[in-house]
Amino acid sequence: MTLPVMSHDSEYYRSEVERCRELAAAVPGTEFARRWRELADQYAILAEEVDAADTGRVPILRMPMQQAQQHQQRKG
Repeated sequence: MTLPVMSHDSEYYRSEVERCRELAAAVPGTEFARRWRELADQYAILAEEVDAADTGRVPILRMPMQQAQQHQQRKG
């Protein structure tokens, strides 16, 4: 089984932020809403990191260290 290739396009990540926020709004006040909001936050961080890497600046938002290590392992 092959894993899907991670996109490095910040626009893709930003569209996922919006999709996750819409899903969270559809189920307010539930554990599902909380999880969708967490995913939206993670996608926002990824989008920021891609934009920062493309422009050579330091990201404004950063993943917690454990998530960053997991993300790097998946990429690499």
